[in-house]
Amino acid sequence: MTMTGRRPPDATAEAHPDDRRLVSAKVVVIDDHPLLAESVVMMLRGLGHDARSMAFDNPRLVPDTLRMEPDLVLLDLFLGDQADTSLAALVEFAAAGVR
Repeated sequence: MTMTGRRPPDATAEAHPDDRRLVSAKVVVIDDHPLLAESVVMMLRGLGHDARSMAFDNPRLVPDTLRMEPDLVLLDLFLGDQADTSLAALVEFAAAGVR
């Protein structure tokens, strides 16, 4: 899946039915490196997305993230030193239907 902003006004090609680009998505970035997370958030906002980061050490990480009703969660698979935390969150996000 590609993350792109809105098509430029001069784009004339029709979208292919399999084109799954998100025009304006709610995105939550979860990473244990705050500078990286905020950089990704700024880049996504620059492309027109509603992006924000979530503190990786939040004890209510999954419920608080789901309350934001994201279209997409960008999740670091190794939060801190604990892959278990990331994998458990990944399972819960998938079960809730979040990409």
